[in-house]
Formats: sequence, C-alpha cells, structure tokens
Amino acid sequence: MKLTRHSVSSLLIFSVNGLFVVATGYALMYAQWSTLFIVAQGTLLNYTPFLLEKKYAIHTPREIHASISLFVFGSFILGEVQNFYNTIWWWDALLHFSAGYMLTVIALIMLSVVFTGKNITTTPFVMTLFAGSFAIAGSSVWEVYEFLIDPFTETVMQPSLTDTMWDIMLASIASLLASFHGWSYFKKKKTKPTALIEKIIRDGVQKNQMYS
Repeated sequence: MKLTRHSVSSLLIFSVNGLFVVATGYALMYAQWSTLFIVAQGTLLNYTPFLLEKKYAIHTPREIHASISLFVFGSFILGEVQNFYNTIWWWDALLHFSAGYMLTVIALIMLSVVFTGKNITTTPFVMTLFAGSFAIAGSSVWEVYEFLIDPFTETVMQPSLTDTMWDIMLASIASLLASFHGWSYFKKKKTKPTALIEKIIRDGVQKNQMYS
C-alpha cells in the first residue's frame, strides 16, 4: 500500500486515539483520578475535529487533525503524565512553538473561507495579520487555561511568569513563520501549490466551501 500524507495522518490520529483509550483504562484500573482528568481533557480535544465534522460539517484537514492529536498526546500524556515537562527542558518550548504554527494555519483557512464567501476584497498581508493575531490570542488563552487547571490536577503546567512569557513569545515566532507561508500561498493563489503547508491550506478551503 502506498503511503500518502492523508493515510499517514489518519494512522497517527487513530494511533493516538488508541493510546488515549489505554491511558484511560490504566487510570481507572489504578484509581489515578488526577491522571484520568488529564487524559479526559486530552481525549476531548483530540475528538473535537471529529465532532465538528459530524455535527456542523466543518472539515479539518487530516494533517491539521494529526498535528492536534500529536500536540494533545505530547502535552497531556507525555508532558504531564510522563513528566516530560520536567525531564526534557525543551519539551514545553517545542509544543508551544508547534501550537502557534498550527493555530495560524487554522486561522488562515477559516479567514480564507469567510472572506471568499462574503466577497471581501483584502490583501495577503491583512489575511496573515489577522491569522497571526488569532494564533497569539489562542496561545494566551491556553496560558490562562494552564493557570486555572493546575490547582485541580495537582500539576505545574505554569511554573512561573517567565515560563508564561517564553511560551507566548515562542508561539508568536511560530505564528510569524506560518504567516509568511500563508502570505506566500495567497500571493500565488492562482498557481498550483507546491509546499505541503500550501496544499493543506488549499484542501481546508476547498472542503469547507459550503460556508463560503
């Protein structure tokens, strides 16, 4: 069987789903309720793209869904349950950088669909500016979530103000990088996309045309 980017992404998604099932069973078996709560949050986030597609016909590109799955697994299972946040110094930085990039791509797809449907004329710069702002705001909301959830799960997702600032800055840098890739895509929109990220944006826009 020939592996494609869609089949690899699907394999990653369902593998992470399976690992979450195993983690849930483990937490229940050993009555580790704080672990179960962490796993439940990750499971909900991982299933969100499925729920959006089933209930609202909002299609999430497979590559984006796979990225969400890997982020959730890396954050909740490896980061919190397996304590990677404290044993691998760059783990938190990697996840926040990845999240900043991913949120920007999602925003680029949403904005492209909405602007096209409303016949709003704009420039690639404005599109990427909005997308970047969305990603930075999303990263800030995640920091608030970490602050609020720590007391309930007995975790230390947000150890200090310095850590919070670095997280937001890393997400911002990733957002700038993704915005540049988005700007490049919109500048040559009439030509066939070449880079993977351009293909992902195109697929997301095409498969959500019903909202245009």
